[in-house]
Amino acid sequence: MQILSTRDKKIVSIANAIKTGIAPDGGLYIPDHFPHFNNYSELAQSSLQEFAVELLTPFFDSVLTVDQIHRLCDQSFNFPLAFKPLPSRKNCYLMELFHGPTAAFKDFGAQFLANFLDIDDVKKDEKKLILVATSGDTGGAVASAFHGKSDFKVAIFYPKGKVSTRQKYQLTCWDGNVRAFELDGTFDDCQSIVKQLLLDYRHDFNLGSANSINLGRLLPQMIYHAYTAIHLNQLTSEFIDFIIPTGNLGNALACVWAREMGMPIRTITLATNANKTLVDFFKTGIYEPRDSISTLANAMDVGNPSNFERLQTMYPDMPNNDLSLFSVSVSDDLIKQEIISTYEADHEIVCPHTATALYAYGLIASGAKSVVAATAHPCKFDEVVSPLIGCSVELNQAMKELESRPTNFNSISCDVSLIAKELSNWYR
Repeated sequence: MQILSTRDKKIVSIANAIKTGIAPDGGLYIPDHFPHFNNYSELAQSSLQEFAVELLTPFFDSVLTVDQIHRLCDQSFNFPLAFKPLPSRKNCYLMELFHGPTAAFKDFGAQFLANFLDIDDVKKDEKKLILVATSGDTGGAVASAFHGKSDFKVAIFYPKGKVSTRQKYQLTCWDGNVRAFELDGTFDDCQSIVKQLLLDYRHDFNLGSANSINLGRLLPQMIYHAYTAIHLNQLTSEFIDFIIPTGNLGNALACVWAREMGMPIRTITLATNANKTLVDFFKTGIYEPRDSISTLANAMDVGNPSNFERLQTMYPDMPNNDLSLFSVSVSDDLIKQEIISTYEADHEIVCPHTATALYAYGLIASGAKSVVAATAHPCKFDEVVSPLIGCSVELNQAMKELESRPTNFNSISCDVSLIAKELSNWYR
């Protein structure tokens, strides 16, 4: 297994790719090929951790021992993955990805990344500064995963006024080796700052990234798509359609990669909010990044998805080739409508991002077995959801624990030199 940049195709080890996050040429790292699995019946007998070992070993056996890979997967996938049918929608299943320590799907990738980088043979006694741009859930998941790991400091950048109250709480309730920066800008500005720091200041700090630009976040996110697809395939003997709330394209790309590995996945629909960059690309074949628009599904407020570069590198004829990959845009009014109708029909409370995907499912439902990714616990968006369903959303245990902590953050402008100076004072 070789890892190479999307731009100059220079080959690096997977450990180096994950430690640096982004290639020196500004490109993103991708595997040169994907192993292929078709032993569905055998894989379906595995626990989630055993399943992860099977799928991830071909990527990591060059840098980790068998025992290390087993320990890594045991540590990283130690919370439930659930999927259940929606009674009012024939052939539709919710894949619940919010049972981790910060109640969002980002916990799968963040825990794996932090545990991998903390292996002695990988970190080699190096002190590292991890950067993360977040539109909501990523920052909290990364903070939780790295908090208390003494060889790491984590700087979280989030856009002022563009995350929910509870999301902001989980971004700012950390101390010690984690620090939150509230930037006066958009998520795209936060993302741009992180990329610029990684490229221009890599010699000033030992920098890494925990966004989905990091291969160490994407590879573990393949696991829940693959695990769910195989188990439903064993129940139905069908290939499965996936509908995925999509912002920066990492979660959906992980599903594409799971399909590349032979998993029984048929179509993949990218459900976006009013930010239509991907929708317009699939209509016109022209990729036009733009400023992001604020919506109820704020974690998907992305106008220039970073992972598009990976997708385009792997499939340069997009959207003309038959990828069975589609994109749908859903307005705020329709998101609200979906939250209400899902609660009334199924007594199921969903977050705005999950509602986006559920509405998209209604548009494209073909009769095939379909999985809608439920990416965050609805309690994180109580201020949006509660007025629509007429009752409050009970906090889950993870959020109760986070909300018992004091908060702290630094407000700062989108000035990379000023941010670098602030980081330098803290890092030293």
